[in-house]
Amino acid sequence: MFVAGFIGTPQMNFIDCKLTGEGGKVYIDFGTTKIALPDSKANAPEVKDYIGKEVIVGVRPECLKVDEDSLAKLQDSIINVHVDVTELMGAEIYLYVSTEGNDNDGRQNLVARVSPKCTARTGDDIKIGLDVDLVHIFDKDTEKCIIH
Repeated sequence: MFVAGFIGTPQMNFIDCKLTGEGGKVYIDFGTTKIALPDSKANAPEVKDYIGKEVIVGVRPECLKVDEDSLAKLQDSIINVHVDVTELMGAEIYLYVSTEGNDNDGRQNLVARVSPKCTARTGDDIKIGLDVDLVHIFDKDTEKCIIH
């Protein structure tokens, strides 16, 4: 986790969640959000050992999508968020958002790196698509990568 958080600007988002299993699928579960992992990750033996346990999911800011085409492709991995701050960085915008839930029940603060064409503004409630094919999963205690 140290290396994953150190590399990249802005740094990787870390989401405290639980891996749950249901109907042959494996989900990352936090706050009011429950997203299925792709089979390529869910069927990995190292992931199966963590079902029912707390983990940390790492997602790079560029893997959080807000454009309509991406949201349509990622419709099974949508997160409802509140835009806390927008920061224009020239060729891109950083969206600082918070997920649904409270601090003690899965609320997460995330940063998304999006196109300067994004129309989201501070105070907006929007949907963000999470590209689950690109997430990293870390052991919550050891902070070592389980799968990427």
